[in-house]
Amino acid sequence: MTLIHVARNARRILIGKIVSLIASFIGAVLVTRLLPVEQYGVLSINGQILTISLLIISLGITVTPGMGVVTSLTYFLSKAVKEGNKEKQKGIINTCFKIEILLSSIAAAILFIFSQQIASLLNFSQYSFFIRIMSVTVIINAISQMFPSIFQAHQKMQYQMYQDILNSFLYFILIFTIMFFGFNSAPYGYLASYSISMLIFLYITLKKFYPKTKSNGIKIKELLSYSFISYIANIIWYLCTTIPFVLLSYYFNTSEVAYFTTANVIYSVVSLPLFAISTSFFVVLKLVW
Repeated sequence: MTLIHVARNARRILIGKIVSLIASFIGAVLVTRLLPVEQYGVLSINGQILTISLLIISLGITVTPGMGVVTSLTYFLSKAVKEGNKEKQKGIINTCFKIEILLSSIAAAILFIFSQQIASLLNFSQYSFFIRIMSVTVIINAISQMFPSIFQAHQKMQYQMYQDILNSFLYFILIFTIMFFGFNSAPYGYLASYSISMLIFLYITLKKFYPKTKSNGIKIKELLSYSFISYIANIIWYLCTTIPFVLLSYYFNTSEVAYFTTANVIYSVVSLPLFAISTSFFVVLKLVW
């Protein structure tokens, strides 16, 4: 792989992230104008609940949807692509897909069953149905988070750029849902946007990157052992980013969560130049084995 190729891939991912960040900022501004502070906080804490729940469930499994498996998928699939082994490519994707579905289904089931208890603990028991509806998005997101790794393994970063941009603009489905059907319809807006994105890129993946051959799988032990270090790193990072939201909701109320979320959105825009530089370096390190 030439340095020019690496730089081109970095630029594509960077464009997608920047457009996504700007669109997300605009969307957050519109949502804060549409909703009272308490309701905006409910939306924010629900997103954090989905993330932290996946972490808690997966601590003893050494893998969680969207974390270690994705890293393993990128590594092993890229090797199979370089070897031209299509049977192995298909087998690796199938194995990762089964793990993603299994773990995310467990996470979704636990969220659905204990939605009332979780909502009561975090001071928004009247909106416990949000968790039940959005628990379905755990499975959808688990599938969607496989796609960037598949694109990276095939060196087709433009598709990852398209996914980032589409996801950011699909956020406006949530806004229109709230505008026309009220706040209680918000989880359905989330579900619709996540589903549309997943179906579009599932179709692209099956058509362009899923070989029409027999499957020659990979040992799950080998897959998970490679992902262990990445899993631990992601555990630490996600806990550091999600625990503040949970603590604010537990000790105070969803209004404080809303203020904290808004501050994070503003920080993301202010730190855009540093974000751009760090993203470029990350892509270089990720793609040059």
